[in-house]
Amino acid sequence: MINYTLIENDEKLKEFRITLHDKKIDKIAMDFEGIFEKKCCKDKLCLIQIYDCEKYYIIDPLKISKEELIIFFKNRKIIKYMYSAGSDVKLIYDYYKIKLQSVFDIKHLVEVLRIRPQGLYDIVKSKLNIIIKFDKKKFQRYDWSIRPLRQKAIDYALNDVKYLFKLNDILKNEVIENGLIDDFIIKLIKVDYDFSVRKKIK
Repeated sequence: MINYTLIENDEKLKEFRITLHDKKIDKIAMDFEGIFEKKCCKDKLCLIQIYDCEKYYIIDPLKISKEELIIFFKNRKIIKYMYSAGSDVKLIYDYYKIKLQSVFDIKHLVEVLRIRPQGLYDIVKSKLNIIIKFDKKKFQRYDWSIRPLRQKAIDYALNDVKYLFKLNDILKNEVIENGLIDDFIIKLIKVDYDFSVRKKIK
């Protein structure tokens, strides 16, 4: 079981923002869980997992106002380390009508290094020699809107942020050692998470 702090109202989220500021924390590992309905386009953010290198946090967006969440998402001063962030960024844009700011997608490092397979669990296993034993397919079908959430579900969710900082350090060093800095910069330049412009690039 992973110990964590639960943030489930506006006041606690404000306190969390103040804590990050006071502790001069300028980077967090972050991931989302939600309901994704491809057929009816009713995607919904149900959980936000955060790790600040020391502590774990669970933010419950179902109990927090959109206004307070938007303030948190639009903070440019804190880098949000995520993995395969495209669908998460799109979810925030579609639901909150804003662009999630200061996102660093660690998967870009994996892509530049041409590592296969590219799933998070696969990368954790190959680079950290750690086997995550959760059934990912099971929790991808999990109803994250139910309350209270099972502890096992929360542990699964927190594992998605637990190793991101370590992976970033290892993968970044590999990019440097392999002389792929230019390729990585070009990759970042080409990334476009602006879902307000929906054009097909041929």
